[in-house]
Amino acid sequence: MDKSTSLYLDAARFLAAMVVFFHHFFALGLITSDIKITFAREAVMIFFVLSGYVIAYVSAEKERTPKHYLLNRFSRLYSVVIPALILTLVLDSIAINYSPELYDPRSHNNIVERLVMSALFLNQIWNFTVTPLSNGPFWSIGFEFWYYLIFAAAVYLPTLKQKFIWVSVFTIIAGPKIIILLPCWLIGVLAYYVAKQELFTDNKYVFIFLVSCAAMIGIIQYGNPMNEMVIWFKNHADDGYLILFNYPIFFGAELNFLSDYIFCMFFAISILTAKSFFSYFNESKKISIMIRYLASHTFSLYLFHVPLILFFQSMLSHNPNSLLSVGFLLFMVFLSIVILARYTEHKKYFYLSIIERSVTLSSIAYSRFHIKKKIK
Repeated sequence: MDKSTSLYLDAARFLAAMVVFFHHFFALGLITSDIKITFAREAVMIFFVLSGYVIAYVSAEKERTPKHYLLNRFSRLYSVVIPALILTLVLDSIAINYSPELYDPRSHNNIVERLVMSALFLNQIWNFTVTPLSNGPFWSIGFEFWYYLIFAAAVYLPTLKQKFIWVSVFTIIAGPKIIILLPCWLIGVLAYYVAKQELFTDNKYVFIFLVSCAAMIGIIQYGNPMNEMVIWFKNHADDGYLILFNYPIFFGAELNFLSDYIFCMFFAISILTAKSFFSYFNESKKISIMIRYLASHTFSLYLFHVPLILFFQSMLSHNPNSLLSVGFLLFMVFLSIVILARYTEHKKYFYLSIIERSVTLSSIAYSRFHIKKKIK
């Protein structure tokens, strides 16, 4: 991947993670302020497009076999997902005894079922909206996992029949709520294949990059041109449910899908034209090193921040009116994320080796079992 484009992707995913972080920072009342960040959803859409782009890239350039692809996806996910679920359970279990008012009691019933469903990425299929305790941001992981499998079936399986069968199977399991946002992810995939044609490399495309960024800011500030259609869908929904074939299907916030598509298209355009703009930053080693270092903590920042915020808010007897208290809480949260990332996100290849070893041992055990069965 071109270094300038790669740098833009790193900058975008870190900024998107910070938007989600500060959305919760203000929403959870960590500081006395009327400020609200209302574009956390757009930040998650950035993650979807980025994910599609990167997956298309690694499948074309690095992960040439389905085994290689799946092992890397599972190691990438589980290196942070499992620690995040364990951390959420431990921190919530401690802090809820001191400050129960900070926690939604509805997300703390059936704890084992919630954690198991989340670990298996079943937390958002069909009409399920299962939150793993306080970790609300986890919802998007339950979407991306199924996009990974659908993509793998479409790209790696050898025959059209196999592709059709397994894409259909994964699509049916995922359900309408997840699939309705699949185009956002596929916009990222399409952007990669368009980028391969190297049509947007000249400096004249700096203007298009800036216009696409301005369009995204305009959508956030003044509203999406598809908002009227979104309102129409919401008016025809009953508490987030649409009736399809006489069966109520829960879509919830995914009724914003048309607005999401438009925002994702502008972000994809910015990726295609980023090289012409970010080449200036790529020439500065200090800036590029800083951006890549910050981006290396993005997944940890996204999945760890809410349980950490609530835990420290409770245990430190946080005072939202004190800048010292606010600053200290932020310091503790970010320090914890940096430390946790060293043993999770930054240890992807360690987790990959464990998963590879487990798959190998399972294959050997399975083969021996069948050999014994044949001998008998």
